[in-house]
Amino acid sequence: MPFWRRGRATAPVLLPEAPHLAEAKARAKLLTFLTSYQRKTLKENGWFEVMSNTGKRWRISSKSRSHNTVCLEWDGTSVCVHIKDSRIPLSDNLLAQALLIRTDEEKFLRYYGYGALF
Repeated sequence: MPFWRRGRATAPVLLPEAPHLAEAKARAKLLTFLTSYQRKTLKENGWFEVMSNTGKRWRISSKSRSHNTVCLEWDGTSVCVHIKDSRIPLSDNLLAQALLIRTDEEKFLRYYGYGALF
């Protein structure tokens, strides 16, 4: 059975299993971007570390979508930068955070205080 069906309205109606399918696809995509060590720490500890373009180490936790990034070079304070739309799968949020930290830490930190990436 497809994960959506047409309702009375013209827009597709998502069935309850749709978010689980989206998260499974997002997790598979995230894992392809991680190294074997990052995949191991994600599986065992629920977090993985990334190196920013400025050389700082960041830890990204999969326990939540917000306040889940910590710069290990700082005092351990979490940074709240995440995708605004909570319907986006958590693993897509983690991947967006990791890619932005890796490629443009300065831009990532500009969102700090505002909370949402886009």
